[in-house]
Parts: sequence; C-alpha cells; structure tokens
Amino acid sequence: MEADKTSITAWGVAMARAAHVRFDSPPHVFDDSLAFELIDPEFQAMIDMFGPSDRVDHQIYRNRPYLCYRQYYQEACLARAYAEGARQFVILGAGMDAYAFRQDPAMADVQIYEIDFPATQAVKQARIDALGWTMPDNLHFVACDFEQDSLQAVLQQAGFDFDQISYFAWMGVTIYLEPATVIETLQSVKALAPSGSSIAFEYALPYDELSGDDKALRDYSLAQKTREHEPFISYFSTEQMHQQLTDLGYTRWEPLDHAMAAGQIADQRDDDLSIFFGFRLARAGW
Repeated sequence: MEADKTSITAWGVAMARAAHVRFDSPPHVFDDSLAFELIDPEFQAMIDMFGPSDRVDHQIYRNRPYLCYRQYYQEACLARAYAEGARQFVILGAGMDAYAFRQDPAMADVQIYEIDFPATQAVKQARIDALGWTMPDNLHFVACDFEQDSLQAVLQQAGFDFDQISYFAWMGVTIYLEPATVIETLQSVKALAPSGSSIAFEYALPYDELSGDDKALRDYSLAQKTREHEPFISYFSTEQMHQQLTDLGYTRWEPLDHAMAAGQIADQRDDDLSIFFGFRLARAGW
C-alpha cells in the first residue's frame, strides 16, 4: 500500500457484497447493501461488473457470496463474544465495513474501533459526511499502517480499555502482509486484552492445498491487474495457523467447518451459489 492511496480491494469487496443482494435471489447469505452506500457514486455505477456475465466463468461467479458469508461470520462471532463478556469490538482493516451503522441495539454498549490504512479511512469518513449519516457515539476511527504502526499505541490514543474483554475481527488482510507481520499482529492482539477475549480472522490456504472452486478462484484472483498493486503474500495451512497460535499462547482454536457451512447454504437455495474462495475462517481466544 502506498501512503496516499486507498485500497482498491476495499472498494471491490463492498461492491461484491452488494452485488449478491442486487443480482442473486433470496435467501441471501448476508445483506450488506448498506456498505454499497459508502462507495463513491462514480464507482457504484460499476456494480454491473459484479453481476452474471459472459466475461466471468460461472465457476467464479457462483462463489462470490463467500465475501458476504465472511461478513456474516464476523458478526456471528461478535454476538458470541458479546455473550462471553466482550464490550469492545476492534475491526482490523475495516475497509467499507458498515456494521456501526446497522449495529444491534441489544449490543449498543459495545465500543467499536475501526482500524485501517489512513488513506482508505479518510475517504470513508468523507463519504459518511457526504451521505449525512449520523456518526454513532460508540464508533472510533483509528488510523494505522499495519506494517509500521504499533496497534497498542494507536488504540491507546483512541481510548481503548486494555482491561476490558474484547473481540477482534481481521478479515481480508492477512494475505497482503508478510508472514512475520501476520504472526506479530496476532501476538500483539493477544497482548491488548485480558483472558476471555477472542479474534475471528481469515487466512489464505497455500496453493498446493487448493482444489476445485478454491483453486479456480485463486487462479482468477492472481490474474487480476489489482494484484500488481496489492499482491498476495502470506499463506497458511490450517495446521500451520493452529500451531502458530498455540505457540503464541492462544488457548482456544475454533476453525470454521467450511464444507459444512457451504452445505448449509446449498440446502437453503435452488441454485448453485457457494462460498469456496481459497480462504478459511477461524476464531481463536485466550
């Protein structure tokens, strides 16, 4: 990421999530169309690029709901963490996340900290102002360059309570970071909150572990021009990730049963939409 550039991927992911609701029949994996409003109107007009098209093989298109499922999973884990006592929600690499503007009133006592690259965050805040949305009192924007800045330092400046059980979400980020930075971040997160806290995150499987739609989506992603500016860097097998977390002192490891989740979605639909994208989701705690 360049210092004065926003994340192209952040815009694209929000577009893809909105496109699922726009083009696919219900029941939707997750309705995140509010995030679409956070996109600059000039780019909103490009949403048709994310709909059914001869330009994109159906095997690619049918798995785009994964990005919606990832958001669903993040918020399902938040509800679990809240039940376990978490009252702070930290979104690492928030992008165009819109949860703060449709948050569950039953969890209104949760302080939300959106952490992201400064340029991406500045564009998002400008768009919120342009929309005239009321900024929630419990929402805090925290600018951070993950490769250079200290999470503890930026959160401390934002008023984060290091003695409060907290829940962290880290989606769509690890693949763009050096492996050492991924591990260091997971180590830093564990040091930010007391026992009972947790993190839900996404990681990319190594290429040699991919097959079927997972492999097709990886090939498609690697061929995109955006990879020149935002290359894929870090990959972890499920076993490697579990071992890394164990070495860091995490005591809970709850990987999503991806095949089961895909099957549940298939059982609810009369088409072949799925969620294989070359990534996996997990929740870990301490």
